[in-house]
Parts: sequence; C-alpha cells; structure tokens
Amino acid sequence: MRGPDVIATIKSAIAGVVHDANGQPLAGVFVQLASADQVDLSRGRAGAGSVTDAEGRYTFTDLPPGRHQVGVSLWGNRIRPFLSKAYARTADGRDVISLGLGERLTLMPLVARPDRPMP
Repeated sequence: MRGPDVIATIKSAIAGVVHDANGQPLAGVFVQLASADQVDLSRGRAGAGSVTDAEGRYTFTDLPPGRHQVGVSLWGNRIRPFLSKAYARTADGRDVISLGLGERLTLMPLVARPDRPMP
C-alpha cells in the first residue's frame, strides 16, 4: 500500500536592505533576483523582482536551491540622468549567493548611488 504524497514548500529565502550612500534606507527601489548560472540570455534574464518597503527592505521567498544574484539598477531623470548598478553581497563578500534547500540568508546592505553619467 502506498502512503499519501507529501508536498512541502521550499522555504528558502533571501532578504536584505537597500541604502543610499549616507546609509539611509531607500524605499520603492526595484530589486532583481536572477539565476547566476543562466546560459541562454536570448529571451532575457530569468528571475524575479521585488520593491523595497519604507525601510528599504526586500525579501524573496520560496526560492529553489542554487546560485543567485541580487541587484539594483537606478535611473535618474532627464535633467540629471545616471545609472547605478550594484549587487548585494554575503557577509564574506560574495555577490553570487549559493542557496541551499530551506536556507534563509540575509545579505549585507546594498548601497545604491549614482555613479556615472548616462551616455
């Protein structure tokens, strides 16, 4: 006799916070989670997105185990355009995050700032 099938949620998660150069939280910033091992980019980068809350926090839940990257890209406006790209890092400084089954990681604060003018 076969027992009942059991379906369990993955419960793996990555969380963090986005700050400006002065250490203040940035609300409403789009944060992207992407697979670090995606080979075929012809259809775009696979991943998920989240927007930071009032305290600059973001969370990605129910993630599969594997290697991930978390990053932001900030655009300015027509008067003062800029592009800032930054990747979140683990406590030991890695920007590629190896996530195990059921693991919950909190990343170091991600500092986003305008760093170069747009072409």
